[in-house]
Amino acid sequence: MEHPVRFLILAILLSTILIGQSKYIPKIDSTIFYMSDKVKVTLLSDSTSQVSELLIQQYQTNQYVNYYRALYSYNNDGNQTEYLSQTWNNSAWENSYRMENTYNAQGLLSATLYQYYASGWQNSSKTERFYNAYNNFTQIVDYYWYNSAWGPSYKSEFSYDSQQRLVEQVGSSYNQWQVPPGWVYTYKLTNQYNSLSQVELDYVYYYDGVNWNLSSRTSYTYTPSGKSETSYTEEYDSTITSWQPVSSDSSAYNMNDQLTYNIYRRFEGTTWQNIEQIENFYQNSLITESVQTSWMYDPYDIFKYKDLFSYSADNLVSQTSQSWENNQWINQSLMNMSYNSQNNVTVMEMFIWNGQSWDPNYKYMYSYISLVDVNDDELINDFDLYQNYPNPFNSSTRIVYTVAKSSEVSLVIYNSLGEKVKVIDQGLKSPGKYEVVLEDNSLSSGVYFYEFKTPTKKLSKKMILLK
Repeated sequence: MEHPVRFLILAILLSTILIGQSKYIPKIDSTIFYMSDKVKVTLLSDSTSQVSELLIQQYQTNQYVNYYRALYSYNNDGNQTEYLSQTWNNSAWENSYRMENTYNAQGLLSATLYQYYASGWQNSSKTERFYNAYNNFTQIVDYYWYNSAWGPSYKSEFSYDSQQRLVEQVGSSYNQWQVPPGWVYTYKLTNQYNSLSQVELDYVYYYDGVNWNLSSRTSYTYTPSGKSETSYTEEYDSTITSWQPVSSDSSAYNMNDQLTYNIYRRFEGTTWQNIEQIENFYQNSLITESVQTSWMYDPYDIFKYKDLFSYSADNLVSQTSQSWENNQWINQSLMNMSYNSQNNVTVMEMFIWNGQSWDPNYKYMYSYISLVDVNDDELINDFDLYQNYPNPFNSSTRIVYTVAKSSEVSLVIYNSLGEKVKVIDQGLKSPGKYEVVLEDNSLSSGVYFYEFKTPTKKLSKKMILLK
């Protein structure tokens, strides 16, 4: 029997992104994933479309038996306050692990506590976050629990210019063995900006115990629309006091600002070596084919992968993944998706190629409860932020927010480390509903956060980019 742990990470990841899969902002009531008919994952959401429970069951003796569950709690602002994981001991749920979040008066995440259960809740680690008057990080400090007390572990400190652009980030680790114990610098990053407030040059330094020393630098260029065009990284060789090439990244876009080509190269010895290349093809602004080539540091050891996309009424209905083997494309996996009349995903099925035909692998099924369409402007009486659609997304996604009264607003993308990636909307907005399309193919796959901020409110949600 396939062990359910195999699917646990996937299920937890999905639990953060499967809410709000609709252009009309419905509520997902429940989602059931059938994985090879041996594991069932049920995802439940509360009245505000937030994930409330993730339940994993395994098939035994003609029935599904509890195995694992995660419970989620939120405050009145919709921010997650607790994540609790439990395992089933054949008769009752037993606590395993939990994470607790606290927020400051501005609704910003100020502290996260991690605990494990062993005859009661035991402290493991915690993170504290501090902000300036503009709600930008000034310090992030990690602690660990040791000998019944909190001990500092690592911290990052952030400095900004008059325009609140990050100009310096310094990392330090705490050395409890030195005399006296204290913080020791580990790295420093500095940014320089062009006239459009885009990072055009950054420097990385290391600390030798006395002085900061140059380590590397990266220069950046952008397209007229602000998309990443090139990056060029060099490392500093102090023995000859000169910069030596390390890597380069170049991107090209079509007339719709969609990524068509990207290549990453590294400088090895005396020559540039291709490392990874992406080629994307589009039809009617929809990506139809993506080819990834990897050289794995060896110009003669080439791996090629291809994804083929099919659509119906602009909805992705199938994605076929193939690999290049023996001078031909070989099927690997297939994803099929079905939708209801409101373009909400109802079924997602995954298949694996067995050499002759497609074998079912797992299936997701979604059910919805319709909510009032946010297009009705007269119902807009608050500042609100909705889940992006589609999510996960491949090339583009839509983000909807509402404005209750004329205000300065901003919509900003952050990566999983909390670093600002891109400002996608800002300025004075009159009351109403707004929709912004995020279409930046320079972003790499991963978890991102988008933050909607006004002078009186701050909201954020997660989204996932899959390439």
